[in-house]
Amino acid sequence: MLRKRYFIRSKRQFFFLVIDIALALFSYWVAYLLRFDGFVPRKDFELFTRMLPFIVVLRVPCFIYFGLYRTLWQYLGIQELFSIIKATTASSVLLAFSCFAFGFRSHPRSVFIIDWLILTVSLSSLRVLFRILIGWIRNRTAVSAKRVLIVGAEDTGELLVREFLKRPELGYKPIGFLDDDSRKLGGHIHGIRIAGGISQLAHVIRAKRAEEVILALAKVSGAEIKEVLKRCRELRVACRIIPQAFFLHPPHLLPLKLRPVNVSDLLGRELVEADLSGVEDFFSGKSVLITGAGGSIGSELTRMVVKNHPREVILVDHSENNLYEISSDLSKNPSETEVSQYLCDVTNEKEIEKIFVRHEPEVVYHAAAFKHVPLMEVHFREGIINNVFGTKIVADFALKYNAERFVLISTDKAIHPQSVMGATKRIAELYTQVLSNGKTHFLTVRFGNVFNSRGSVVSVFQKQIEEGEPLTITHPEAKRYFMDVSEAVFLILKATIIGSNSEIFILDMGKSVRILDLAYDLAQFMGVPFEGVQIKYIGLRAGEKLEENLEVIAEQALNTIHQKIRVWKSKDNSSVDIREHVDELIHLAQTGGPRDAILQKLIQVVPEYTPWDSASGSLGERSTTLVSNPMFET
Repeated sequence: MLRKRYFIRSKRQFFFLVIDIALALFSYWVAYLLRFDGFVPRKDFELFTRMLPFIVVLRVPCFIYFGLYRTLWQYLGIQELFSIIKATTASSVLLAFSCFAFGFRSHPRSVFIIDWLILTVSLSSLRVLFRILIGWIRNRTAVSAKRVLIVGAEDTGELLVREFLKRPELGYKPIGFLDDDSRKLGGHIHGIRIAGGISQLAHVIRAKRAEEVILALAKVSGAEIKEVLKRCRELRVACRIIPQAFFLHPPHLLPLKLRPVNVSDLLGRELVEADLSGVEDFFSGKSVLITGAGGSIGSELTRMVVKNHPREVILVDHSENNLYEISSDLSKNPSETEVSQYLCDVTNEKEIEKIFVRHEPEVVYHAAAFKHVPLMEVHFREGIINNVFGTKIVADFALKYNAERFVLISTDKAIHPQSVMGATKRIAELYTQVLSNGKTHFLTVRFGNVFNSRGSVVSVFQKQIEEGEPLTITHPEAKRYFMDVSEAVFLILKATIIGSNSEIFILDMGKSVRILDLAYDLAQFMGVPFEGVQIKYIGLRAGEKLEENLEVIAEQALNTIHQKIRVWKSKDNSSVDIREHVDELIHLAQTGGPRDAILQKLIQVVPEYTPWDSASGSLGERSTTLVSNPMFET
């Protein structure tokens, strides 16, 4: 009934059905003519006419059932051709069975075979010709198209070219591929030739008069992207790139998601494996609570969860502006998901409980946290109240009201912490681990810095470059891990599904990036010549380390079913001790306890925590302005 209702509401589909019925009758007549060498005896002609109603009655339901009218013909593919074969085969079998069931035993058996072959070819040919005609009309009427060269003759490049060819109105005309796989050279994809390797970029751009280059490589190093971008700029050709988590967008939207190369791409990239299995099934119909929903991670998490059709999402944030922005963003793409917003601090115990009572969320993402390391060294009490007490409140209510999953968004700074912020996040991890019971599964996901998040080093550098100021760097050897926000959030969702209990998931952050290199890459990307980049060393700030770790010695690494997610099993902690220490720590912070007492309590809970005041390593030289590359200094 669903297929029938879908079918009869479309005049276009009814029109094509009439054409197919005419083809079915015509192919049956031609089969008779071929069987009798062009002259059908009177007796067989009478049998032919008696079979015509059976042709219509049996062919039409099969055509509809196998979906011959659900796909627009201009998007005809292999799957649609298979559907035609299945529809003609099934209806031919039914036709032969009915013929003999109704006593038409003198009917020539060969006619059924000839008819099946002619009809299959006719239906397929009609659709192919229609697709070719539509493409020709579009090409004739389309606006002048931009000549684009695709770097990467892989699945993503094929997908882009297919969309460009199907939709000339997008304004792109693919003129060639470049790929370093020598086995592909000289081959064609959708009629577009693979013209050479990436090293031949400049030559091919000139020879084919390319106006834009699109990077569609699944895995590419930062050096390769820099070289492509350099050649494009020299030849005054635009260069764009597919989004890193491209599979999150439907194929027809991929051309609209192309973006200019940015500094995050210059560090190298590897596209996330397009494994969406289980994500929508898991979230469909569920109630999902997200704290810190207006932040960099929280907002992207909200968008991605909504795409998977939960029953409702509950957004909690203490920033009026952040909550307004994510709510406005969601309203631009209406969905059946109900969205509730609460301007509320996670330390407001009464309000948080009201939210749990009202909505009974099944999945809870706790992304709310104070994250600025130097700031938390000064405002350490506030950091403990927000990061520890806030986590305790949300986690306790998740347990009390039987949520299925509680996912803590943590940080690599929780590993061997040297800052109050890192120590508080580690305590949050330990506390949620001891809460796990049979009903509620408590999981933690750790990762490093997110590109272009609010207050990130990238946005700071961009502002300094725009204002002509020196780029401030803490130390020439300072390194950090970076990740694309869409990739991070997708992996968080996957970890949510595969997690069982008391697990800490580490997202694959790739290689750490030296901040000095990042500064130079960004400056040159924004048009500052290499020799004109000024660097100002300000020394490591309170709580900062030269380089973050990704694992704790007391944890054991285990693989997961996803190659970019690892799980770390920690040693068991005494739930009584942890809870008592946490309560005492919160009491100290809320009552204005002295710094030394609070730091000692942090060490009691997190023995690997080394307060920054006593950590080795000096602040280094401050306010040293360098005009040349400091890497060559002695």
